[in-house]
Amino acid sequence: MAANLLDEQIDQLYQLPLAGFTPARNALAKGAGPRANEIKRLEKPNAAAWAVNQLFWRERPIYDELIEASQQLRAAYREQLAGKSPDVRGAEATHKAAVRRATQTAGAMVEADGSKASDGVMAAVRETLDILPTTDPPGRLTKPLRRTGFEALEGFIIAAKPRPEPTRLEPRHPGAAKPKPTETEKRASEAAPRDRDMTRERLRFAEATEREAEAASSGLAVQSSVRNAHANASSEN
Repeated sequence: MAANLLDEQIDQLYQLPLAGFTPARNALAKGAGPRANEIKRLEKPNAAAWAVNQLFWRERPIYDELIEASQQLRAAYREQLAGKSPDVRGAEATHKAAVRRATQTAGAMVEADGSKASDGVMAAVRETLDILPTTDPPGRLTKPLRRTGFEALEGFIIAAKPRPEPTRLEPRHPGAAKPKPTETEKRASEAAPRDRDMTRERLRFAEATEREAEAASSGLAVQSSVRNAHANASSEN
């Protein structure tokens, strides 16, 4: 079987109703020749991973909107760390809206497939969508994604810059004491280093993910080239 055709058929496995995955995989393995063992080892997705996969295969505009929002949010974090003033809250709001829409769509597909969109399943779907994109080939997840490090902080929001206090008049008498900082000023001063650290950690996670994704993409391209070469050699013989 040609390598490209087999890869397309593997993709089709992940588009099937969840109950159809295992019998279709086993049938595909019988005709997969030297890649039969590879096909047999393909793991059946759980309900949450399957739902996210279906967004990629059946609702691509919603999936792409989510990925774009995630990339824009990461870009906003970079700009903030570079000393610029991006609309971080706006990027976060856009990303949350995209996650919410994708989660609702995924939940509807779980129910349509005959499974129950339980709280546990939907929490896993939501967390996976919030983390995307990652190194995993889109549309082929077998398990939901999990946060690590600062990604585990639910509801993390970059603190907005505090609204400036009204300008204070300098005391007319040189010996007069300077006014003490307000509570708002104290909190802003104490929170700033922590917020910068959290932003930096989240950005490091995002950039590491992107580097891994590029490496994985290159690796998949090499594997595909090797498979095509073997397939061509077999057809010539």
